Amino acid sequence: MLRTTRTTAVLLFTAWAVDYIDRQVINLALPSIGDTFGLSHAERGVIVSSFFVTYALTQIPAGLVAVRFGGARIVCVALVLWSVFTGLTAVAWSFAALVVFRCLFGVAQGLFPAAAIDTLSRRSLPQQRLTA
Repeated sequence: MLRTTRTTAVLLFTAWAVDYIDRQVINLALPSIGDTFGLSHAERGVIVSSFFVTYALTQIPAGLVAVRFGGARIVCVALVLWSVFTGLTAVAWSFAALVVFRCLFGVAQGLFPAAAIDTLSRRSLPQQRLTA
């Protein structure tokens, strides 16, 4: 396997791991967040669901964006944006702010999968893609 392919696969694997951790950590923090803001279980569900709805809706346009602007560039943009929105979640001042930040977080993470696949396909030989 080419060094470029190996490096790309390792970096993308690491980014995917961070992606999943960031996505799931809200479930650990949600009881404390709910207590802090006095949220009902339904409102807590809205916070979690707002991410997944925007994440799902972003998938198809994200593929088009990755092809147009290059997957590596979009991977970097997605990483920066989801880091910013994760940080903003920590300083949210209301339920509405939490929902907005989680929606934006969903959009940022929704950009990542298509861009990661585009990056890997551009930086590897066709016969290496299944093993990468």
